[in-house]
Parts: sequence; C-alpha cells; structure tokens
Amino acid sequence: MRAPGKLTDKIMQARINLFAAFHGPLPPDGKPEGSGFRFGHHFVLAANLLAVMLFVFPFSHHLIEQPNVVLVLSKIAIASGYIAVAGWAVGFSLIYQPALSKK
Repeated sequence: MRAPGKLTDKIMQARINLFAAFHGPLPPDGKPEGSGFRFGHHFVLAANLLAVMLFVFPFSHHLIEQPNVVLVLSKIAIASGYIAVAGWAVGFSLIYQPALSKK
C-alpha cells in the first residue's frame, strides 16, 4: 500500500499539470518594479531565514547541554515557524500586488 502523502502528492501534481495545460503560464501584466515588489522579496527572504532556523534546530538541539536553554530555544524555533508562514503570506502578497495591471 502506498503512503497517503505520496497519493496526495500525485493528485496535487496532476491538478497543477491540468491547470497548466488548459490555462498556460500566467505572466504578470503590470510592472514588477512597482512599489512593494522589492520589499516583498526581502520579506520572503526573512521568512526563509526563520524557516531555516525551524528546520535546523531539531538537528542541533542535542549539542546544547542545559535542558532549560533547549526548552526556550525550542519555543523560539516553533514561534519562528509561525512567523515564517505569516512572512510568506505577506511577502508573496507584496510581490503579487504590483504585478497586477492597473485597470
């Protein structure tokens, strides 16, 4: 039996391919150098750095000897994951908004 994650992955990939086949690529119509575009990229970069912290912590927490410090850093790493998700949402929104055509 296949893992449900792999089945979900195949279904999502099929949906993306079907959408791309019917609609084609979606290039931005507006000017990508608009206000907020560059700031959005910086916002996404900051979110990626927070996500790296969340990813790296489980592999490196055993190097810290004091359990209280590990507990505090664990909570900070988890919070950075939530902040990273919010940063991606805001950053991609700022990137997408200036790319819209002005109608």
